[in-house]
Amino acid sequence: MIKFDSSKTTGARSMHFMGTTNKPTLTVESAGIKVAIEFIKGDRGSDLREAIGQSMIYSTAYDFVMCVFLDSTDDKRIKGGSSSITEHYFLNNLWDNFNVKFTLV
Repeated sequence: MIKFDSSKTTGARSMHFMGTTNKPTLTVESAGIKVAIEFIKGDRGSDLREAIGQSMIYSTAYDFVMCVFLDSTDDKRIKGGSSSITEHYFLNNLWDNFNVKFTLV
């Protein structure tokens, strides 16, 4: 079953976390495994932090989370800045501890 929610009014179900309502862009459910998929576009650190935080919130209700962050800066500095050992460690930690695959494009 695939549910896509472009309008944020139909499709993927909302989840509640700490008094807030959250809804991924797309969900996939198969053989009892639930996957949340989020597409976020941004050009500031706050957009990046929101994407990471949102992904971690989804990990409380879904078995796996895929977050695709589209770097909309002219010089692609967010994606370019993700190549150090610190960022690799952090992104691997998201996967190992939260089942969150975070991808910058």
